[in-house]
Amino acid sequence: MRPLYYQLIIAGLLLTLLIVSIYSYERLSDQKEKTRLLESKLTGLQTSYLQLYAEKEHRLRQQYAFVAVETIEKDIIFTEKPMQKRFYLSPVLTIEGEDGQYQAKDNFMNQVAKKVGSDVRVLQSKIYVFDSYREASEYREQIYQAEKIDL
Repeated sequence: MRPLYYQLIIAGLLLTLLIVSIYSYERLSDQKEKTRLLESKLTGLQTSYLQLYAEKEHRLRQQYAFVAVETIEKDIIFTEKPMQKRFYLSPVLTIEGEDGQYQAKDNFMNQVAKKVGSDVRVLQSKIYVFDSYREASEYREQIYQAEKIDL
């Protein structure tokens, strides 16, 4: 039989080994939890990045434009008034594709028809789509300058 102090040393070593293994298991599980949290954050970041990229692609497919309607109008009530050329310019519209362009034109033409009213007859109208406000305003100035020359 071994002396008592050998048994105490072996028991102490086993107890130390048990404590170290429990401690390392807890650290390992904490490390796994941290890894899981980091992976979930990374997945969230990837998802948000993909959403931002999709929104950017969607914005690139959109076209921002101004719709303009040029009309020649004649007053029905006061027939002595001469015919007038008018230029109606829409606010900035978001247009997606060719169908969106036709829809924007129709919607703005309806708005102009409501604006003109029933006491004025529109003899002629033309619809234009401009990429910038500057182009639209330059074209409007050309129309009004040409009208002044015609008078």
